[in-house]
Amino acid sequence: MLGGAPKAWGSRSKQMPLQTLKKEEPKEEPNKGREIFGSAAPKPEEEPEKLVVGEGAFRAGGFKSRMSEEERAKMKIMGVLNRMAPEKFEKLAVLLIEENKILENDVILKNTVELIFKRATTQQDLCSMFADLCSFISNKLDADRSKAYKRMLLETVQSEYEALKNLNEDEAPKKRRLGNIQFVGDLYTKKLLNSKVMHFILSSLLPGMSEDTKEPLPNPSEINVELFCKLLATAGEQLDSEPSSAETITSYFRTLAGLAKNSNYSARIRFMMQNTETLRQRGWPDTNSKALTISDQQKVMEERIEKSTGLNIGDRGHTGASTAWGASAEIVETKNETLKKEKEAKAKEESKKDKEKNKDKKNKNNNKKKKNKK
Repeated sequence: MLGGAPKAWGSRSKQMPLQTLKKEEPKEEPNKGREIFGSAAPKPEEEPEKLVVGEGAFRAGGFKSRMSEEERAKMKIMGVLNRMAPEKFEKLAVLLIEENKILENDVILKNTVELIFKRATTQQDLCSMFADLCSFISNKLDADRSKAYKRMLLETVQSEYEALKNLNEDEAPKKRRLGNIQFVGDLYTKKLLNSKVMHFILSSLLPGMSEDTKEPLPNPSEINVELFCKLLATAGEQLDSEPSSAETITSYFRTLAGLAKNSNYSARIRFMMQNTETLRQRGWPDTNSKALTISDQQKVMEERIEKSTGLNIGDRGHTGASTAWGASAEIVETKNETLKKEKEAKAKEESKKDKEKNKDKKNKNNNKKKKNKK
């Protein structure tokens, strides 16, 4: 056969050395694969170019590091004011002064006044607490700086009042206007503003008062009348105690009496003016609103429940919200019992009426039978 007979599988051929059997691995070239993208890897001898750090590059904690001292203090003051509550007033007021250098830096002091004012005007129920905070800061300042501080308050009140006065009702919400007036009245009661500011605001709310009729011409808007009543209810007692402003206060109430008879106003505004008139007649009872703590709010709720239901909640030994919940549960039980009794009484009355009707029918039938027999 051509080429000879094939060798058996078990036959041995000449063994090749092991080195020739191993496949030679390809050697990696240092720049191979990078030349495809048009650039070769840098040689080890060359140093890579250093990146240039921009001005607004990110750094850990870099945002605060770029802030000024006044900006950092402003952020801390906002945090303290957000946590401010009647229960934590003393602790947070001291923290506000000690950590933020309010007594040393005029810029921080002015920022504090603006932040307190914005916070107070959005929370009417806490206006008196923020007025106490302003008074607390004033007492910590010396005489010269206290005058400058009151000047800051006056400028803030004036700018805020003028800004709200020039805006429409849609642009300036009613809640913000009422909070502004409430806070201004509370600042006056803390002796941080003088009576001239109060009279200026009151006269601007009801402009054009004639000396003959003591009525405003033309009639002011309902929102102005409401602001007038709000400020007079807050600061009226202290204004009335000053002998120089007693006659002016009398003219204010004479004006309200004339406006209350005007049928162009809604019933709510007319009743508000009448209630404001009665405040002076009754000796200004509880005109200064105070920020109530949670325990005080619970006591007020318990008193209202006691008056409305006659239940004596104070002798039960309950405290806090459980008292109110327990009282409300008992109110529900008493109402259910009364409803059951009323239903039972109605059922008895109906049964009596049915029996009487049946008796009448029987009597009529008996009378007919007797007549038929005759």
